[in-house]
Amino acid sequence: MYAFGNNGKIISESDDKYHDDRNYERLYMKNRLTNYDIMRVIACIFVILIHIEEKPFSFNVRILYTTVFFVSNGIFFMLSGKFNLEKSYDSINDYRNYYKKKFISILFPYLLVSVLLSVFNLYHESGTLSFKSVCVYAFQELFDKNSGKALWFMYPLIGFLISAPFLSKMFHALSDRECLLMVKIALLWNVMKVYLVTPMGIKFGFSGWLLETWLLYFVAGYLCERLINDRNRKIVYLLGAAGFIVTVVLRIYTNNKFQNVLDYSPAYFLLVITFYDLCRNRLNIKNHVFQSLISFLAQHTYYIYLFHVHAMRYIVPHIAQCDTKTVPGYLLETALIFICSLICAVVLRSLIIKPLQSLLKKMPGLRVVNQE
Repeated sequence: MYAFGNNGKIISESDDKYHDDRNYERLYMKNRLTNYDIMRVIACIFVILIHIEEKPFSFNVRILYTTVFFVSNGIFFMLSGKFNLEKSYDSINDYRNYYKKKFISILFPYLLVSVLLSVFNLYHESGTLSFKSVCVYAFQELFDKNSGKALWFMYPLIGFLISAPFLSKMFHALSDRECLLMVKIALLWNVMKVYLVTPMGIKFGFSGWLLETWLLYFVAGYLCERLINDRNRKIVYLLGAAGFIVTVVLRIYTNNKFQNVLDYSPAYFLLVITFYDLCRNRLNIKNHVFQSLISFLAQHTYYIYLFHVHAMRYIVPHIAQCDTKTVPGYLLETALIFICSLICAVVLRSLIIKPLQSLLKKMPGLRVVNQE
């Protein structure tokens, strides 16, 4: 993680002045960018709204609002890309420090939570536990089965995070016009994949383009900061509105003929980057109490995401039976899932993950090395 100073300069955890964990955390809390934190919280709530199976209103109305909710997938990747690609990596120590931090802050919590959920899942399925069965089951879920569940996003994310320093090096060396050209090629690539070939029942065999599938969003989080400005913002927003209309029409009238219409289709991509840019430019909240609350929630959105499905299936039903086909029931169910997931996140992060992360940071191989 990085804090942002008053002048916008990124302050690394490795800087001597801020190396003390408490001082660093206070500084980071004070200078968090609230608009991005709000985006994290909104995206997290959208995910819960999507995963509640029974929803209110007619089919066509559900299409309208779920089309908005699905921007959460792209937003999460964009936020990750923005904060990982904007940093420069100028020495081997920069790479070492980056990978150490990502292991401690992202991969380690995921490994721990994945194992804990595997223990729960195994016991729920079989009613028995043994050391061998837990190891085998946790290994299978970690490397394969999680990809078919709500934790699917970790598979591309880990690859993107591994690639981030090299992608950053590349994009910092490219001009804005070259970056824009890459985006245009990516959109054309996905026009052929999503709109032309797949509806014919033919598999699009051409793969391997750099900005293909979810990587397009990861990179877009960084490129939006460079390529969207006051001169072209209105055009982007008009394209985003058109993307919303096209996506809704396709979902209603084509009977799911177009795969990935809510993922990386060009129309939906334009809608997601419009939503992203609107939020980052309009969600500048100045109230300090609200900032502190949003900051607290944003710090736990990663863990809320990891826990929300289990909270929805195994905790909330014991608290209340909500009729999610009605708007009040739908919103109440969402609130209960969010609160229960947040409680699990706070307890696990405070009592287990943060203490273990502090120990990991002190291990010789994982200490952040200061620049000479």
